[in-house]
Amino acid sequence: MRFQESNAEYVAALSPVEREAYSAALEGDQPEPEPGKEAEWTYAWEQNGCTGQATYEVYLGGAVGEQFAALKDEASAVWGQAMADPAAVAARAAWDVCLVDAGYPRFVERFDAEDWISEQANALQAGPDGEWVPTDPEALADLRQTEIDLALADLDCQEATDVERIERETYLEYQQEFVDAHRAELDAWVERWAEQ
Repeated sequence: MRFQESNAEYVAALSPVEREAYSAALEGDQPEPEPGKEAEWTYAWEQNGCTGQATYEVYLGGAVGEQFAALKDEASAVWGQAMADPAAVAARAAWDVCLVDAGYPRFVERFDAEDWISEQANALQAGPDGEWVPTDPEALADLRQTEIDLALADLDCQEATDVERIERETYLEYQQEFVDAHRAELDAWVERWAEQ
């Protein structure tokens, strides 16, 4: 059972039966995913007691979130729209070419470089059957140096292509356009939240 530290004293004073009731109210009765079937499991906040209700209100948007779901979806799409802008695409392409010229694989997105290092690290720890194996210290040291070299090359290429500034400014332009186009709806959303 998980109890917040602030409630520990209260929970400790409960009888075993009361503690079980407290736990049921707090966490609900949603079954845990079966081993090997995690992908088929769906979180249902309604079955997770007070914790589920709080998750719904804070993270899933609650009733207010449902009312403004379409607006929220549009807002979430702004980043992708900005990154698909020709200016952002060209900046990333120039950054990518810069890293290729420095001897690294093609990275379409800027986070791909970080993912590539993670993949190399995971490969060092995977045995022939997918089980974890101790990492060879020498191989790990080589990868660490590769990561440092890549990070420095990445920094050089970001500075040479100005990709970070271009992406940031493009995103801010798209955000401003979204705000200007949806000002009344956004104001209504803020007012609606203030009523909660």
